[in-house]
Amino acid sequence: MPVPMVQCKLCKEMVNKRSTLSLLVLGAGDGRACRKHEEVAKLVDLLADLERHKREQRAFDRAARILIAAAGVRVSVSFLGISEEELYRQFNLAGYDEGMLTEIRQAVRERGGPIMTPQEIGAITLGKLTRS
Repeated sequence: MPVPMVQCKLCKEMVNKRSTLSLLVLGAGDGRACRKHEEVAKLVDLLADLERHKREQRAFDRAARILIAAAGVRVSVSFLGISEEELYRQFNLAGYDEGMLTEIRQAVRERGGPIMTPQEIGAITLGKLTRS
């Protein structure tokens, strides 16, 4: 089966479709362009950078959600007396998947478990009093 030919939007040459990239995918309009063009290479690099930044942002957001949730578990158990499992059930209902729940449990364990130490409670209480 013959390889389809397309016209490059930049140089107007008829080229093998496999040697081109979609300008729509690159965010540069309709049609296709040869991979050899410097402008196309720059768009490919920009797109790769954008995808990398998106992955990093998602990883950061996930890590932040886990740390905030772990702190919330420790404070809620220590100050409000809510059971740890009830909090995990609420997280599950709020859309946290099993992987995140496992990471929250691990973060809670790494910070000394669900019940805060008297020193931690004192630091929180003292901080609250000094800001009032």
